[in-house]
Amino acid sequence: MDNKKIGIILILSGVGIFFISILFSTGTTSTKFTMMKNLSRMEIVFREEIKERNIYNDDATIDPYEFYLSRFDKEPQSKIAIPTKYLLSFSIIIVLIGTGYIWLPKKD
Repeated sequence: MDNKKIGIILILSGVGIFFISILFSTGTTSTKFTMMKNLSRMEIVFREEIKERNIYNDDATIDPYEFYLSRFDKEPQSKIAIPTKYLLSFSIIIVLIGTGYIWLPKKD
């Protein structure tokens, strides 16, 4: 493959990564913020934060099993997410590399 085809593929994949990340991102989209402020708060969430367990029964007594799980269960308590600004930076780098491939002379 020549450099021009590689460059076009890289540019299209960089633009595609950006648009796909915008479609799957969640976060604040308030109208009082600018576009860059909204992008800095958006993220793609893979796993939501796990809520605390309810250790009390209906009659306000502590359920021993739920109490044990709330103290010693090893489930992670944080969410897994990628901020959209990092994917935007990655897609810009991919587009710039693709542009460089287009401008490079063809190897003989």
